Amino acid sequence: MKVRLRRKHLAFAAVLLGGLALLVALCYALSPDVRVGWVRVLARLGADESLAGMAEDPDKDVRAAAIESLVGWSYRAVPTLVRRLSRASG
Repeated sequence: MKVRLRRKHLAFAAVLLGGLALLVALCYALSPDVRVGWVRVLARLGADESLAGMAEDPDKDVRAAAIESLVGWSYRAVPTLVRRLSRASG
């Protein structure tokens, strides 16, 4: 009986976490404010490759935040930008 109850709880938790993950993904995709906040998190983590990708976002506020973060990285962002440009051109 306890095994069946535990499986039900695990299944419920899996469905709940899956739904929460889909909701977060939807918020990320639809809201530029969420993406701007994510840019700030990425800047703190030092994820310059991801920031370079966010600099190509269709929303101007997200692009501006990503570019501002890359400018704040100054010379440390140059290798990432060179890699990104060489990938785009070839």
